Amino acid sequence: MAKSSYVALYSLSNFLAASSHKLYSGRSILMDYYSIPESIEQQILPTPDLSITALTSFLLPPQHGSNTRPVKHDSDSLFQYFSKDSPTVLAELGLTIQLRNLPTPEGTVIQQLLALKNQAHLAGFQSVRYDHLWCTEETRGSSSTSDDLLFPLWTITFWSRVADVKQVAVRSGTETYLNNQSFGWLRRLGEDLQEHGSTLVTAVHLGELSNMPHWASLAVQKRTVSFGDSFGNKMPEKLHNACSWWLRQHHTGDFTEAKVTFHTLPITTQLDSHSCGILADNTLDHLISGGQHPLLGPSPSDIIAQRLQRFLSVARHIIAQLESSAKNVPNHLSDLPDPENAETTPLAPAEANNDSGSDSEVNFPISIILIRPQHQPASEPEPTPPQVAPAPPTHPLKPAPARQTSITSFWAIATPDKKKEADESKFQRIKENYKVLAAKSKEHEHKKASRIRELA
Repeated sequence: MAKSSYVALYSLSNFLAASSHKLYSGRSILMDYYSIPESIEQQILPTPDLSITALTSFLLPPQHGSNTRPVKHDSDSLFQYFSKDSPTVLAELGLTIQLRNLPTPEGTVIQQLLALKNQAHLAGFQSVRYDHLWCTEETRGSSSTSDDLLFPLWTITFWSRVADVKQVAVRSGTETYLNNQSFGWLRRLGEDLQEHGSTLVTAVHLGELSNMPHWASLAVQKRTVSFGDSFGNKMPEKLHNACSWWLRQHHTGDFTEAKVTFHTLPITTQLDSHSCGILADNTLDHLISGGQHPLLGPSPSDIIAQRLQRFLSVARHIIAQLESSAKNVPNHLSDLPDPENAETTPLAPAEANNDSGSDSEVNFPISIILIRPQHQPASEPEPTPPQVAPAPPTHPLKPAPARQTSITSFWAIATPDKKKEADESKFQRIKENYKVLAAKSKEHEHKKASRIRELA
């Protein structure tokens, strides 16, 4: 081979080596520009070994436009996110605070920005701006200055990582929820909301969510959650995340479009420390009635009157249940338990306390009301059944009147004569025993007085 050929081959070899080195160096530089510094990554993103519980509670920035459908942007509008100026000089602490609080773009926008990152780097872009927030009240409220802050190119990587973490957090526990029998009632409730258009209304206690003994109102319909707090507080983050996670498990379409909307329920402002429960109930009553039941005024007299009304409603409900149970009493006295040997459980009244926390000590289960839409299908009226005279009672119980007005009168009707006689006999024995004890006490006092006189 000629010497010139060796020289040409050697030159080509060096050129290829240099080209490959430049290509490798370019990729390394590109990776450096889009790689999150380790010291900052530890502060703004959860570690891979974090538990699911800690992962769901890790503070991540919200997503901008999370309540709207994803919108696809063109290349021109996407390049508005990039800038050829250098990133704004910020201290590491200030940078992490901004990244953890400023809302990220929509998921579709993040994916499109990732696809453009190589082209943007070759075009000379050096930084990224939050174009989706620029010149909005949201930016001015989140930043200490109205200037156009420019962030490093790796901010796009951070946005992508945040979206991935949120997907993992939402999907975590899904298999357990769908397969565990203990969550069956909750699954059926979620299916009812989605399939039948029902509305779930309830009062939720915030003790374990915000370290505050306080009741608030909650209403859920499909993918809309409404929350009302008489102190004007926002929904606790844990409750917010739990509602979002639960409703997304029952979304039948594209998971990325399972957006949950949150609203604020109108509620009377609380001016004391113990009216949260009655105000939460009033808000739900106002919602269910479509506004026919007005919201309470803030005066104590209005709240006290409403509390008494609710007490009467609960009392009437209990009386109705007792009256219904009275229809199923045994037909023979032999079927009744012996009142002398029957086990009884006394009911102690709750201690009076004006603290809002006392509400949480009352042993009443939280009531969940499921309201289904009213359907009135056309149907023929049912025939009126023939009137049949009631059969005479076969047991020595007084017949129940048409309507009872007190629990005391009900017990007088439902108690057998045998129990009345036993109670009277027991009272007579107690009375006789009291007379004996009184006589013995009087005799003891007489002897004691005589002894004192003798010693004197």
